[in-house]
Amino acid sequence: LYMIFICYGNPVGGLIMATGKTGLGLIWELTASAVRAAAVLIGCLVSLTAVVWWQFGAAALLSVLSYRILVYRLCGMDWRRFVTPLLPAGVAAALAGGISLLADLLPGGVVVRTAVGLGAGLAVYLALYRLLFRRYFNTYIRYWLVRKASATPAPTEE
Repeated sequence: LYMIFICYGNPVGGLIMATGKTGLGLIWELTASAVRAAAVLIGCLVSLTAVVWWQFGAAALLSVLSYRILVYRLCGMDWRRFVTPLLPAGVAAALAGGISLLADLLPGGVVVRTAVGLGAGLAVYLALYRLLFRRYFNTYIRYWLVRKASATPAPTEE
């Protein structure tokens, strides 16, 4: 989840360059750096685990701020369109983490718990992606199946 928030909190610099609002990009980077530094400093006062949680909170906050400060101002994209691609991955990551915690009850080591969590997360991700982006998902699956069916063996050297 942390990396998903980091990706959303760091919009493409090409959009800033294309619109000519590089000053806004500089202000954003300075703001984001200050928020991340404050999160680390506050977390350091408590423990290493607190640093991780404060970084997670800062990344989530920066995701929302990046939409409001940059994306909306630069291209006018609405919130729903901005967040929709995040939903399958976010829900799947949260579910995978929760199932990994529940998998502690299973016999076996770290590999078993990780495999169970990742497997469940992947299944939920694909199901949600299929639900939200049905048209794109079906087109991709059809393309993949046609490509597999029409694959010819590589020529052999004689």
